[in-house]
Amino acid sequence: CLSADAGFFMEILTDCLLNASFPDPEVTKQKTVQLAAIDEEHERPIFMAQEALRELLFPGHPYRLHPLGRKDTVSRIARDSLLANFRKHVVAGNVVLSVFGDVTPDQALQLAEGRLAGVPKGPSPLAACAKAQPKLPARSERREPREQAIVLAGFPGISVKDPRVDAMTLLQYVMNGLSSDLGIAVRENRGLAYFVGAYQQIGVEPGAYVIYAGTHEKAVPEVEKLFNGEINRLVTQGIRPEELDRAKNQIIADYEMSLQDNMAVAMNSALDELYGLGFQHAFDTRRRFEAVTADAIKRAAASVLSTNGAAMAIVLPEKKE
Repeated sequence: CLSADAGFFMEILTDCLLNASFPDPEVTKQKTVQLAAIDEEHERPIFMAQEALRELLFPGHPYRLHPLGRKDTVSRIARDSLLANFRKHVVAGNVVLSVFGDVTPDQALQLAEGRLAGVPKGPSPLAACAKAQPKLPARSERREPREQAIVLAGFPGISVKDPRVDAMTLLQYVMNGLSSDLGIAVRENRGLAYFVGAYQQIGVEPGAYVIYAGTHEKAVPEVEKLFNGEINRLVTQGIRPEELDRAKNQIIADYEMSLQDNMAVAMNSALDELYGLGFQHAFDTRRRFEAVTADAIKRAAASVLSTNGAAMAIVLPEKKE
């Protein structure tokens, strides 16, 4: 909102926090939207592979579930359960207010004081879930009526407070994109993939590190070999200076670009504070990443990317009769 309307906006925000009612027509409308989004996700072959990979890496753990949920459970959600869950989490110990824009700290404090005094007292609710205990190595193959084959190699990952976070983030940037060694080996040199890269799921509990490729069925064995070859290079030889420089420059450029968006800055600060990292965590991006060495990335890669601890999820095209 405009800074001149900040007081009015805070009144609306406070009303949402303190007086949410979840009227049935709105719940029904949002269910329709979410069910359509689930259908749309299932049209993507990589989603099917990710679904299988999560089951292998996080058996019995909430991380095995997609944030959108399943159609059967979304359809059964009732207004009362939504309201109970909302009231459980909207407590003083679980709320962070982040204000960025054309306001002073004193003005932000004035916006919050009084208006948020009605938030119920209470600590942040504890996550009640057992630690994921996957049986690795593991493998899942399935056929779907799709044209592409999808290959995912997943590894138990790290949490937001893990000291390896910055090193693994740099590794992700090194492995991502068609200009990476992996992209050049799989796609440019051999023409084996439509897309290739890596991503991480980093949460309040240890998540996952995933290497992926979209290819054709006959190329799947060679793509797997190239995955293993790149992992072996990273954990034995480490990354080259130019790879490290490119990844650092990209991360810092992305961070500095994000500073132009008050919404993104406010969200990052709020989440960092909520997760126990401190609201200033993102503002330390340049110093943190410039301090990461190639040796630190090599050690982090060796500790995470163990081929003996990999989960492979592969989706193949349906055979035509």
